Amino acid sequence: MITKVFTQQNMARLAVVAGAAVVVLGAGAIKSDASIKQTANGDGSITVAWDDTTTTDFSIGIAHDIENQYDTGNRAKADAESRRIVLPADAREYTFTGIDNTKEYDVALCYTRGSESYSYSSYSTCSSCYGKLPPITNLTQEKWWKYALSVDVKWDALPGNCNYEVVFMDSKGKTIEKKTVTYNGYNHKIDNKKIYTVKVRGIRKAGYNSSLGEETTEWSAPEYLFVQPTVTGYSIDKKTGAMTIKWDKVKGVTSYKVYIATKSPRKLKSYKKVAAVKANKNTATVKGLGKKGKTKFDPKKKYYAIVLPYKKVNGKTVEKGAVYCSVLKDGKATEDWLYKVK
Repeated sequence: MITKVFTQQNMARLAVVAGAAVVVLGAGAIKSDASIKQTANGDGSITVAWDDTTTTDFSIGIAHDIENQYDTGNRAKADAESRRIVLPADAREYTFTGIDNTKEYDVALCYTRGSESYSYSSYSTCSSCYGKLPPITNLTQEKWWKYALSVDVKWDALPGNCNYEVVFMDSKGKTIEKKTVTYNGYNHKIDNKKIYTVKVRGIRKAGYNSSLGEETTEWSAPEYLFVQPTVTGYSIDKKTGAMTIKWDKVKGVTSYKVYIATKSPRKLKSYKKVAAVKANKNTATVKGLGKKGKTKFDPKKKYYAIVLPYKKVNGKTVEKGAVYCSVLKDGKATEDWLYKVK
């Protein structure tokens, strides 16, 4: 066991610091009240600074949030107490590097009363510290509610207390609604026969122990929103065995592809692409299935069809995948939902 003997003068200097709270021990003690704040951040860095009158050296520690664990501050204190990073007595600022911009950090400053092993320490802590605000990621069309006529959009949450500016637009980029939301999701009414676009940016205000100003991300790239067209009908020619499928046009798409299956309608691998048509058409005639289309369609049998729209944007093809299939039986087309199919 290492024991440290303090003189009466040293004992008078001791102060217990917990956050911003201070207890001064002894008359005439030197005040030890480092008020630590985050003063800057960067891509992978956090800078903290403090104003203190002690003449001792410091050690400083940091820890980031971990899912389902709520001891970030204690882990930061343990890191400081380990003396991994020791600072001289005149230090009033420190920059941590190698920071994960997507995480929240706590910083702890430890007054060590000398560089040797010690039996007394006091702390100041700075919670909710962040690196540079990262960009919006994974902006996606989460769910198109065809019958409720609305669409859900989601994106990855940003670290910290953030709001999000959302701009909902038509296919040509004309603003329909501009709104600020407090969570990483958005919903808007839609028309099943139209394409929409949406873009998002994040806004983060400085916390109570930060001198940083408001931070904003760049706007995300626009995300295109649309859904499968409704198959309105089909017919099978009794003489040739060919099937003609008809659907509602989706304004703004580039092309459609038609897929048909004879069984396992909820498994996309059961479907075979049988036709591809341009956006100015909303019908396709398929001669048959099987090799070279030699297996003709039987009016008495049940078939399953998927019509998928595609949109070309800057040389890339945007698609949303299948969320339902059309059941073709007895001259009628009805819908059946697919699950986890993209």
